[in-house]
Amino acid sequence: MKQQKKVIGIIGGLSPMSTVVYYSQIVECYKSLVGEELQYPRMIVSSLNMAEVDSNRKHCKPSHVLRVFENAAQDLQAADFIVIASNSLHIVADDFASKIDKEFLDIREAVAQELLRRHICKVLLLGTSQTMQKSFYSDFLAQYGISSIVPDSRNQEFLNNLVYDQLCQGNVFPEADELLARIVKETMTQNSVEAVVFACTEFSLLNKNLPLPVIDSTELHVKAIVDKALHG
Repeated sequence: MKQQKKVIGIIGGLSPMSTVVYYSQIVECYKSLVGEELQYPRMIVSSLNMAEVDSNRKHCKPSHVLRVFENAAQDLQAADFIVIASNSLHIVADDFASKIDKEFLDIREAVAQELLRRHICKVLLLGTSQTMQKSFYSDFLAQYGISSIVPDSRNQEFLNNLVYDQLCQGNVFPEADELLARIVKETMTQNSVEAVVFACTEFSLLNKNLPLPVIDSTELHVKAIVDKALHG
């Protein structure tokens, strides 16, 4: 029987829905690899108040987020490595990783490695306004020779509102998948892209039946987390 080598530390609550997705997917992925009943991974979650971290809904103040995350890391002293259960708040990932005394597992790295594995060089990056408009995500992928494009401003606004008004509350209205597919098709007609990156943890709640391959950041991050927990 496989034994867990490293305890998982999660900074969550950003939103609670995405933290639920992380927790449940980590448990299921771990069980599938261990292959034993009642074998669940050891993990510690520091669940934050999203209103105090990202109340602006579009562009947070990185210096404030960094201070909050440093405090959250104190809750995770018994963990062996730390992850942030949010794409948009990886805006402080590089600074955060340099300030903690534990290994940090970056969601962008998991995405980049999957794109490299699949020889994908140009993607449609979908997420919150912060993820699409700031460069912390696209610049990270560019280090690996992967270019990113984003939807126009109107569709960015729609996606941002979808995240905060619906998905963060656990609501997936029937038209969401149809509207998402429309955004992808509109962008495809104007740009040559090879895949869609779901660079928002809440997007795991949506249908992946799109006209391009979907790279789900949450799913990939979860696999990397479980691999780290089991193999170190």
